[in-house]
Amino acid sequence: MVFLMRKILEEARDVEEAMQVIQDSPRTVGVNYVVADARTRQAVVMETTRRAVAVFEADDPKEHGVSYARPIVDAVFRADTAVNPGIRERQIASGGDPKTPGLEPPTGSAYEVRYLGQAAGLRAHYGKLNAKRATKIAQAVAPSSNVQSVVFAWPEVWIANAHETTRAAHTTYHRLNLEQLFAK
Repeated sequence: MVFLMRKILEEARDVEEAMQVIQDSPRTVGVNYVVADARTRQAVVMETTRRAVAVFEADDPKEHGVSYARPIVDAVFRADTAVNPGIRERQIASGGDPKTPGLEPPTGSAYEVRYLGQAAGLRAHYGKLNAKRATKIAQAVAPSSNVQSVVFAWPEVWIANAHETTRAAHTTYHRLNLEQLFAK
């Protein structure tokens, strides 16, 4: 996943190309990706498994039929919990049980803290979200296992890494300019 994200940052010129990289690349595990383009104001969530990919846009009608989803106009976000029924049915994350027919309602901190926390933070700052507020949301939803926290506001990115027993989101965020970094 880390190598795939770097490839996207270096090679994809827009969301469509980033989506193509994810779809065409070999995947070994399920990961939920959020990909955005500040210039075109387009963003998507891609829920993946080793073999499947489901794409969601902001306030996607496919989310409206899912009782535990919290779609927001002009926003895309995820934690571990898949919204696509076919992908959710195969998940063990967030209390999923692939051996039991049907979809289990999500449980646990990935859903209850991270997903719902992001939804609450985005709603609270709707129309006035900036890097500082995004960092506050990241800090509020970071699990104890949080080894890296990243906030993008192209071309700037703020990266925090865990230090000893302190989760990443609660350490210092270091600002980088990606245009300058990738120009070299």
